[in-house]
Amino acid sequence: MKIKLAGSLGYCLGVRRAMNTAFERLSIRGEKVYSHGELIHNPPALDLLENKGLKVWAGETEGSVVIRAHGLPPEELKALHDLEDKGLKIFDATCPRVRRVQKLVAKEAEAGRMVIIWGKRDHPEVVGLLGHAGENWRVISGPAEVAELPEAEKVLLVSQTTQDLDKWPDVEAAVRLRWPEALIKNTICEAPEIRQRDIRQLAREVDALVVIGGKTSGNTARLADIGRRLGLPTFSVESIADLNNIDLSVYSTVGVAAGAST
Repeated sequence: MKIKLAGSLGYCLGVRRAMNTAFERLSIRGEKVYSHGELIHNPPALDLLENKGLKVWAGETEGSVVIRAHGLPPEELKALHDLEDKGLKIFDATCPRVRRVQKLVAKEAEAGRMVIIWGKRDHPEVVGLLGHAGENWRVISGPAEVAELPEAEKVLLVSQTTQDLDKWPDVEAAVRLRWPEALIKNTICEAPEIRQRDIRQLAREVDALVVIGGKTSGNTARLADIGRRLGLPTFSVESIADLNNIDLSVYSTVGVAAGAST
């Protein structure tokens, strides 16, 4: 059996930054280090950090808190900073690209636009964005939901940064049809975009795909979805143990791809 690797593998910029921030704090002797929620969507990596002493923040007022790569709503961020006078140290590991979308959403919401976010409502990145969107926002999972949105004079359309680039034109077209003057910003990050492009290329060269990444990772799930839509047997694995129940010997060439948090 031959194995071919996708052109892009390894952590994206935002994930690498969050991991490095956590490791730097954990390297300080005697430092209590916490993350605000799951730092990234990669359980094996989180297990490694936990073994080195990282814990999920639960209201402690001493030590260091690393803000997750997905970012936080402003009110949660303020609540953290309010504890700095008590000795808590804050290290913001929000992905710079996510932060850019947060600032855009906040600016346009302040200007009176209804903010439309294409993404998953309960994803931590989207939760963070909604905190910047004021009171007038909607989350859609696809173009079919645009017709159900309320009336608005001005709208902004953005995307969760890990969405499927192939589906973006349909979402954009649906919003543009209803609001011809809408402000539309494609905020899909280049890291998942590149990985989506690479897995399409890889799919032309292999008989099956193995996609590595956390089961809660949106960008990893989308890579697997692409493989399946292209008609290839596609297996999602989080760790080596997941391979035990998969018989890859029936395939002459297997492609290996991975999410941006792997």
